[in-house]
Amino acid sequence: MNGATPPAQAFAPEVLLKSVPLLVMMGIGYLVLALTLNVVMRVYLLRDLWVRVLASTIVHGIGAAANVTAKGNPASALGEGFADGLDVAGF
Repeated sequence: MNGATPPAQAFAPEVLLKSVPLLVMMGIGYLVLALTLNVVMRVYLLRDLWVRVLASTIVHGIGAAANVTAKGNPASALGEGFADGLDVAGF
């Protein structure tokens, strides 16, 4: 052997943390991710893209939605999630 790291130990955490080029690339990748998310947020949330999408959307048969009715008995607020608050998962 010429002093090289064996393949099994090449990806060990202590070896990776000592690799300066890898740490630099991770830092650059983090900055690129942050900038990309900022651009996506601006395009989708701040530039009124969704207003334009909704303005160009056509719904066919929307009058049929006016005749929708619920069937069955309404749920009681006491029964919805009451057992989760008491932590009785095993019973």
